[in-house]
Amino acid sequence: MRLQRNVKDVQEVERIFVYSHGFPDSSVLPNAVSEARRLGASGPRNPEAALFFSSRMPRKLCEMAMRKMKGKNAFVCFNTRGIPGSGGAFRAKTLTGDLLDLHCAVLAAQRHYPRAKQVILCGLSTGALLSLGYLADPRCELTRPSCAILFACVDDIPASKSLDFTAEQQRAMREKGFCMKDFYPPGCQGVPEKRRLDVGYLDSYEAFLAPEETAKRVKTPVILVHGTADKHVPFGHATRLLQHMQTHSPMGPDGVELLKIEGGNHFLSSKKHFKQAEKGILAFLSRILGSC
Repeated sequence: MRLQRNVKDVQEVERIFVYSHGFPDSSVLPNAVSEARRLGASGPRNPEAALFFSSRMPRKLCEMAMRKMKGKNAFVCFNTRGIPGSGGAFRAKTLTGDLLDLHCAVLAAQRHYPRAKQVILCGLSTGALLSLGYLADPRCELTRPSCAILFACVDDIPASKSLDFTAEQQRAMREKGFCMKDFYPPGCQGVPEKRRLDVGYLDSYEAFLAPEETAKRVKTPVILVHGTADKHVPFGHATRLLQHMQTHSPMGPDGVELLKIEGGNHFLSSKKHFKQAEKGILAFLSRILGSC
């Protein structure tokens, strides 16, 4: 887990961002502290950005929270179980286990920053799926997030297994009890490792609610951020999820908004597209939370 704040004392923090990353990837480097010490004076001038985050999205969101928002903010991100360095076996991962990890991360952040009054959930792809599922989960009543920022979120969690696993992988899981899944370790430069993943992960999609039932249980304002050129989670998921939320959520149409990033890909890797997303997110947070 990585915790960062823009004030000296943990007692001063008023707002916490908790970020969940997509699978199969990681958001933080588990050995970042030891690596920073090893590099010493020869290391990069900004080890916070260069070493602690293994992915661009959490780094950029952390920069937004630390430098572009008013107030006393903290940013928390973590790797779920089974990611190397985080405990547990990769093969035994499940979405329900990852959901528990998210709940524990929020609880830990609230205990670490005991005077914080606001919690903002952030998630990309599978991390967005988990954040949405958490908003509909009874455990959410214990932590009461203020709002959520969901990047490239699916509209139907149980059905989204077809986005994450090919028909061949699903068949292998049913017949052999496992399949080989790509995993992108930090520094892999886009070349994944093949790792065994057991059928429990596939089965765990069914533990989540259907879209309408999910929406009925979400009582937290949400912004959906989605690029129209997303090839991993096509943009249609965003429009369908928006409709589900506006129709079935007790918050009504005003409780959710869609930030459409024209031409944006799954990761909003273009500087222009992320800046557009950042502008819309800051406007959303200002509307929901007050001055940001």
